[in-house]
Amino acid sequence: MERKSNIELLRIVAMFMIVGSHLACHGVQSQLLGNNTYQIWNDGSEINKIFVSFLNPGGGVGVALFFIITGYFQVNKEKVTVKKVALETILYGWSISLLWIVATIMGLTRKAETHVSLLVLLKQFFNPLLSGAWWFVTVYVIVLFNSPVINKIIKNMSKRSFSVALILMWMIGYTLPCFEEAAYFEIYRGVFFYCVGAYIKQSGKCDIKVDKRAPYILTFIVAWIMGTVLYHIYGYTCLLTESKTAIFVGKICMTGFHATVVPICSISLFALFARMKIAVNHMINGMANTVFASYLISDSGLVRDYLWHDLLHIDDFWYQKSFFPLFAIGCVALTMLICTLIDLLRIKWIEPIYLNQLSKVENLKMRFDGQ
Repeated sequence: MERKSNIELLRIVAMFMIVGSHLACHGVQSQLLGNNTYQIWNDGSEINKIFVSFLNPGGGVGVALFFIITGYFQVNKEKVTVKKVALETILYGWSISLLWIVATIMGLTRKAETHVSLLVLLKQFFNPLLSGAWWFVTVYVIVLFNSPVINKIIKNMSKRSFSVALILMWMIGYTLPCFEEAAYFEIYRGVFFYCVGAYIKQSGKCDIKVDKRAPYILTFIVAWIMGTVLYHIYGYTCLLTESKTAIFVGKICMTGFHATVVPICSISLFALFARMKIAVNHMINGMANTVFASYLISDSGLVRDYLWHDLLHIDDFWYQKSFFPLFAIGCVALTMLICTLIDLLRIKWIEPIYLNQLSKVENLKMRFDGQ
């Protein structure tokens, strides 16, 4: 079955937003967590500060979009497979780990961070799926693996009951983090946005073909601006002081962001793209098939510091008043392009080999089961 190019284009946009937020978070803000925080933040121009705050919402919105897309297409399926995600993650986990070992032997890695990187290496090499080496992969696999159960629960609910359940999930999921942080909240939110996608599919909201795109675009823009403001306030509070008041204000800002900006932006953007009429485009579909590699490569704990600081020198360009925004966008586009080319090589030369071996193992297992 040919994949819909409008949704595939949305995958590309979502990943661009995620990588952009990583540039802001790991490229700039990671440098603001030391003794020189105040000086570094003030040395950057106001335009750069606003632009970094503008990039930040992309992480939450992009991740939510991937779960919405998954829920939209998976809700009516009784069986799912995590084989593709698992194999790709394991391959990149092993490859990046081995390259890091070689680079360390050659003295090319940061010695001060070697002990931290060793822990990341162990996670990526021995248990890349469930160790949290890539938190999104861990949450995605857990949600996808349990999706048949979620689908059965949804199927047995009325439309009204499903609506009430979503509202309750939203209220609980975005209220409790104000009081207590817990790792399972990410899984909870993954399930929530999966259910949002499932609700959109079952309600048939995006099956209505309308030409009016302005409401969705306007809603998205307003919500994104709101997210930018919340992140900017967060930048002036939590990143500049460790006082209890500042931490509380920062937590309120982030809770407000995740509770309002992420759902509004992701749902409005999904609705906009779902209603687009785009003919099947093999270039879009082909690139969308590689975007997961952009996340696995650029956000590996063994790669991200080298990428943003040693290779692209994001923290140095932070001080360029007018050039930084254009440079940052170019870096995100270039990062995704290189990761796409790397993954195209994997798909062409490596994927057929391990899929063929996996097929042989599965056939052998079927023979034994038949006996």
